[in-house]
Amino acid sequence: MNNLKKDYIANIAEKDYMFFMNKENVIGVGVGEKIIEDKNTKDLCLTVFVKEKIPLKELHPNNIVPKKYLGIKTDVIEMGVIKALGLQSRVRPFKFGYSISPANIRIAGTAGCLVYDDKNYYILSNNHVMAELNSLPINTPIIQPGLIDGGNSEKDIIAYLSKFVAINLPKNSSKMPLNHVDCAIAKITSEVHYNSYVETIGFPKGISIADMGEPIKKSGRTTGYVKGKIITTNTTILVGYNNTEALFKDQIITTPISAPGDSGSALLNNSNYVVGLVFAGGYNFSVANPIEKVLSYLNVKIAK
Repeated sequence: MNNLKKDYIANIAEKDYMFFMNKENVIGVGVGEKIIEDKNTKDLCLTVFVKEKIPLKELHPNNIVPKKYLGIKTDVIEMGVIKALGLQSRVRPFKFGYSISPANIRIAGTAGCLVYDDKNYYILSNNHVMAELNSLPINTPIIQPGLIDGGNSEKDIIAYLSKFVAINLPKNSSKMPLNHVDCAIAKITSEVHYNSYVETIGFPKGISIADMGEPIKKSGRTTGYVKGKIITTNTTILVGYNNTEALFKDQIITTPISAPGDSGSALLNNSNYVVGLVFAGGYNFSVANPIEKVLSYLNVKIAK
């Protein structure tokens, strides 16, 4: 019965998200479990994320989230503003979870995990980390550590940008294009010694589907090794990039496990199966792409 209800709610979040997103202050909606007085009731619901909770009397009637929608209870949770987002030293042999950046760009990001196709092995991270939000050309050098962490733009090159999935940004205020992933890969150079080890976590065993309430962990450039749990799945969420926003569907929302610079971290479960790719966060939550969508878009596999 619970699986049927979850599928029903996921379908609502997938098809009717604009009913909620059109309300002022709402930034996301997904499948969650009802929280009452800080206690998880385990009752499946539509979780509606808002930038901040505002007293009902101060809201226009059109902006009030109903207590039920299509027979399903709603739960309004304050999330703050979600923005695209340690281990900052130089590490050789190269391991994952550490700082990376394009060679001449002063940004910070994380090398998530090792992936491969029929020809090569690659670093998996975010588009906004390795391609600087669609703006850098293929074959841009990637250095470790990142430039902001003392990396040398010539001596510390470990890979070259190979592919990224473009992030669709709004061209006008009336239409918000959809996205599913913020991801990119960079081919590791033959001079670099590496394996698939993720700092503190170990070797990934493969991939798995994220499930609500599931314990997860990540290692990232800024906050290092952090444990948490999955709060919602199948979530549509607005994410801020510089001075604009992008709309993402089918995302994973977790407890706060990241900070700026952790973007690109691999999200693993307790059995060391990768479930997601961290790309954004706020003060209360972190956001990840489901790993199966990331791998499908890039046409690569997780290296064990």
